[in-house]
Amino acid sequence: MPCFYRPLFLLCVAAVTLILRANMDPPVMSMHAVIEQLSSRNSSIPAVLPSSLSIVDAWSPNSNAETGGFDWNDAKSCLCPNSSPRHSEFGLTLFKLARYEIGLNITGRNETDEEEFVRTFFLFPPKFSIFRDPMHGNASVIYVGDLKVASHQIRHSLRALGLREEELDLSSMKRKRTSPDACVITAVRDPVEHFLSGYSEHEYRTAMFAETRGLVDEMRVRYKSHRYGEPRRFEQLVEDFLADPGFFLFKKRSDELDYTKLLRHMWGQSRILTVLEGLGLNLTSYLPSIKNITEEWYEFVLESCPSAAERVLEFRRRHNRPMEISGQHESSKDLFHFRRAANAVWADRGPTARALCALHAIDYACFDRLPKGIHVLCAEVYSGGHFLDEIRKGCE
Repeated sequence: MPCFYRPLFLLCVAAVTLILRANMDPPVMSMHAVIEQLSSRNSSIPAVLPSSLSIVDAWSPNSNAETGGFDWNDAKSCLCPNSSPRHSEFGLTLFKLARYEIGLNITGRNETDEEEFVRTFFLFPPKFSIFRDPMHGNASVIYVGDLKVASHQIRHSLRALGLREEELDLSSMKRKRTSPDACVITAVRDPVEHFLSGYSEHEYRTAMFAETRGLVDEMRVRYKSHRYGEPRRFEQLVEDFLADPGFFLFKKRSDELDYTKLLRHMWGQSRILTVLEGLGLNLTSYLPSIKNITEEWYEFVLESCPSAAERVLEFRRRHNRPMEISGQHESSKDLFHFRRAANAVWADRGPTARALCALHAIDYACFDRLPKGIHVLCAEVYSGGHFLDEIRKGCE
């Protein structure tokens, strides 16, 4: 087969395999249909956002009276005082509040399993990269990486400055002694958008990679009974995520393959702050969105990292170009509409969308410089009497 036909052939094979696997009845897709789907990249979060940066009008006027004057600002101070997430105090509460929004009843659930799952969502360690200036060997930048936030592209951009990278996991990071002059930075994105994007990659890996598909096949989870690319499949995954009917049953049978690998793209982002706190480090600053990262990243590094400023300025003098795009995952093309399905559920503003707001309340409380603030829908959840009352109880 000529080499220039091979990519198109493989693309067709992948499409046919996915259709068969999802038990879908339509005939095999034509090449034109496949290419048309490939060009359809509806991956931005739907417009249930406020029309301006102010969301004051979204807050319920009755919530203040219902909760004795306790409002979102008070809840925020409890959930993340001084940018220090209180996962241990409120993690279980947020899962409970998310289940409340959906109407899930999990009487009889194994509490030990639940605590471990919640702890993983909020505390699963991120990856670290220490970037050193080869001129003196001191650490200039400590980058805390996470999945679904352009981590590959960020690391590539810092290496492009001439800095030498050392990748570390948490255990290695605990043994490292770093320069006090090194800045500690990361990038985040809207918490709900991060979860939706993580779901899209999770589904892509399930459909395309045998190892991930094997994980799902072994688990007694209900979402896999629904077809790929359907909104109901995403809704059921969120319910499974919150109620955990099968993740732990599988983990107990395998020491190597468990839910942490399967769901790692969907863990919360504020865990970065907790892990840094455990290391005795403070986050210098964070880029609050990756939407315009190619234009904004080097300026962000220049403002946040005096230890790397000279490298950034020299790079600009020599190259005069923005950050290079790299490392985008294939799932971002949304070939099989995994992200579109999740977006549809979010745009519906129903129980599942409200549950995602409740689940990510700590992320919104900690990362309060997001370009568009808190979604109107989440503002409605956070101003509700039940939500505020549960948070207030944890503050006492």
